[in-house]
Amino acid sequence: MEEKEKKVQEDEKKKRIKLEIRRIKIMFRSLNGPAMKRAEFLINRIAFMKCTLEDLEISINEFGMVEKFTQDGIHYYDRERPASKMYSVMIRNYSTTLKQLFGMLPIELVTEEVKDELMKFISAQK
Repeated sequence: MEEKEKKVQEDEKKKRIKLEIRRIKIMFRSLNGPAMKRAEFLINRIAFMKCTLEDLEISINEFGMVEKFTQDGIHYYDRERPASKMYSVMIRNYSTTLKQLFGMLPIELVTEEVKDELMKFISAQK
C-alpha cells in the first residue's frame, strides 16, 4: 500500500474514532464531572476497538477466516488468518470494556432511554 493511501486510511479511521467518542459521550452525558473523567479512558478505548473491529470485519469478509500456508513450498495447510485471531481477542476485550463502562452508570440514572440506546448500540455490533 502506498504511503499516501495509508495516510488517508489512518486519517479516516481517526475521524471515525472521534465520531464514535462523541456518540458514546452523548449516551453517558448523565455522568457528572469526576465520573466522566474516569469514563473517558474507557470511552476512548471502546471507540478505537469498535472502529478496528469494523475494519477487521471487512478484511475477514473479503479474505475469509483461514488461509493456505506453507513453510516449505510443498506442503500446504489451512491456518487461521491473523485478522481473525485479532478479531477474536478484540471482540472479547470490547465486550468487557463495554460492561465496565455501563457498570459506571448509577442504577437510578439507567432510564428507558439509556436502555434503548444501549440495546441499539449492542445490536449494531452484531
